Amino acid sequence: MPTISSLVFVLFMTSGLAALHEEDYKIASDTLPEDVRFRPPIGNGHVATNVFTDTVYMNGLYNGLEDKSSRARIPAYVAFDINMTNDVLLKQKFILDMYNGVFLKYLQTSKLNVTITSFAHRSLFNLLVTQVNIIRYDNLEDNITVYLSGNYGKDSSDLIWKHQKLNESESDNQTSMYHYGQIREPELPDATPSKLHVYHTVVPDTLTLPSGTESMTLTYIASHSNDQEDAHRAYRNALRLGNHLLTSHKQEWNKLWEDGRIDIYGNKILATNIAAAFYNILSSLPTKDDPVTPFYGLGPGGLSRGGLLYPERPGGGRNDYAGHVFWDMDTWIMPPIMMFHPAMASRMLGARTRVLDQAKKNAERDGYTGAKFPWEQASTGIEATPRWAGNMSLYEIHVTADIAYGLRQYLYAGNDVSIITEARGLEMAIEIARFWYSRVTETDNNTVEILGVMGPDEYHFNVNNSVFTNYNAKLSLQLPGFIIGRYNVSVNETIAAEVIEFEAKANKMLILFDKRRQYHPQYENFNLSGSIKQSDVVLLGYPLMMPMDRHVRRNDLELYEKITDAQGPDTGTWSMHTVGWLELGEDEKAYKNFRMMFRNINEPFKVFSEKPVTKESYGGCVNFITGAGGLLQSIVFGYGGLRLHSDRLEINPKSIPTTTSWRLKGIHYNGVVVNIDVHNDTVSIFAVKLPRRLKVTISGIKAGQLEVRLNDPIVFKKQVVSMRVQHEGSKDSSVTTTAANKSQTTASAADDIHFTLYYTLLLMLILTSLC
Repeated sequence: MPTISSLVFVLFMTSGLAALHEEDYKIASDTLPEDVRFRPPIGNGHVATNVFTDTVYMNGLYNGLEDKSSRARIPAYVAFDINMTNDVLLKQKFILDMYNGVFLKYLQTSKLNVTITSFAHRSLFNLLVTQVNIIRYDNLEDNITVYLSGNYGKDSSDLIWKHQKLNESESDNQTSMYHYGQIREPELPDATPSKLHVYHTVVPDTLTLPSGTESMTLTYIASHSNDQEDAHRAYRNALRLGNHLLTSHKQEWNKLWEDGRIDIYGNKILATNIAAAFYNILSSLPTKDDPVTPFYGLGPGGLSRGGLLYPERPGGGRNDYAGHVFWDMDTWIMPPIMMFHPAMASRMLGARTRVLDQAKKNAERDGYTGAKFPWEQASTGIEATPRWAGNMSLYEIHVTADIAYGLRQYLYAGNDVSIITEARGLEMAIEIARFWYSRVTETDNNTVEILGVMGPDEYHFNVNNSVFTNYNAKLSLQLPGFIIGRYNVSVNETIAAEVIEFEAKANKMLILFDKRRQYHPQYENFNLSGSIKQSDVVLLGYPLMMPMDRHVRRNDLELYEKITDAQGPDTGTWSMHTVGWLELGEDEKAYKNFRMMFRNINEPFKVFSEKPVTKESYGGCVNFITGAGGLLQSIVFGYGGLRLHSDRLEINPKSIPTTTSWRLKGIHYNGVVVNIDVHNDTVSIFAVKLPRRLKVTISGIKAGQLEVRLNDPIVFKKQVVSMRVQHEGSKDSSVTTTAANKSQTTASAADDIHFTLYYTLLLMLILTSLC
């Protein structure tokens, strides 16, 4: 048990770290960025916009045939500014308040204080809202008029659109408009065009503060949906709530931060950068399911980006990748969000199972079995990669394995049986394994290989035996067996036999290794004198957690760091080098890579870009939430040292340079929620949610195994520990603990052996019983 003195110390520190510093979540500027790309988003996973721009995008609304598919632009009907030409402007300020999920513009004139507040309602997700508050501080005798300038731009070229003015009574004495129509061209020639319905209050040209009135607040609302009744119901409800909408919206954002976040102490700049990474991702994720429109997934630019800005060249970085879903969601964005907000991770997986049937057609079209997911996924699940990109989609098939790995990590973290039994999770795992089973080629030396691919490094394509692709495919082949064994799923004889074949094929997978130089070549005949675009082989160590000796891990990091393009896209590059060096105890090298990520954060509102913005580079995709996800991974899995195994959560925290202390607040793991506080020399684990049916233990501490109790912190010197969660009365646990002084790689190897034997024996029993 912890000593009294240590408990007193940690209770003091816990209470000291408990309060969220709201100022860390606010960014203020006297001006907006001249480049509108770097204006921050407001969004809720259903609708989103960048502030003071003329465009709104909605989840799932795409226009364009096949590879020309991109997010369909909706005019920003309640976006407006105030013109103060009839008054003297004394001061203005723009504030992004991430804690409350709002963007504010303050104006102070010789007569008035004016605040414009813009937000996408966090729980009433159809709604975009702009609220204006006017307060006078001169005499009350005069009428004061201010002039409004709407910012909804031209009609959308993506929509066939009709407009209808509503009666006054329809909108509670505010003039309302109803717009309805459909996209011009669906993704498939024979598909029904997606519909859109928008109800909104009309923004007037002027507002008058009457004499005798000190202040007034007016709220302008736009409601968006594929379904007319849904859009209208949300609009009417919003009109009734009126000025109270802001209060309920803030409460939902506050709850989101309370459920999970990262607290940084002693470094406000870092704290704000990390808050911005969270905010930019969360603004594109729904907090609940939409009964009308399922979640379609995350593009690299989030929900507020992805329109056809440059029609002559659809897709690509300049068009923020058209809002298409890449491996970025499964590999870079989902894992850190999953640790704090697991329900959001399930929706990301749902964006993949949603197109599973089309993925099976994709595989059949290409001559394979199973499911082949597109490199770029938009509305339907067909391959939406633009044709000018060449054969990228033909080669970059690792995305299908990335999806399987995301599912595996989700199961490790949450033990969510419903995704297996109700949400097609097992079916997707089996179909992905079938694809890889049919995609590999047998060799003469009893191995299988994968030819003609492209790994994460996009400078090299049509290569053979990409080591990242091969190992990830191996894990995909093993996943159905793991699921069946772990969850005791009943399967028929055919599937049981298939799963054993998957395992056999996985065990024969060729994984390139240079014994002389003790490193992993990226692919056959790879030349280390060249250059690579982004991290590739380094991803074997993390996130794939392939068992390897420490000196091999070091060699991979050193050799590939030297040849990685320093001006390339930050698609997990510097974050994964940070994680790798921390894993090896090389704190200075880790921090050097950690700092590299901040080049891509654009001031003043902390908007991420794909590449550093320079005179020579426009920065690629903006609001690049892939980079935001990488930054969060470097904290959670790097400095936090979290590792999800099939049987435990490993925790190996480190201090972050330039901070005094820091916290992972609200780590969700198998039904338990804990805070992990990291100080100079000590770590405390504090359970804030612990259902009675669960028993949680920490092992690896010199004092032996300790049981975690609700609101009773466990304190220890910095070291590797493991957490196990077990149902009371059950011998099987979702998290088992071994002696945590073993290396991570040795433990990973043990996991593979244990579960391979487990489900192989189980399937043999199933087959025997069927005979």
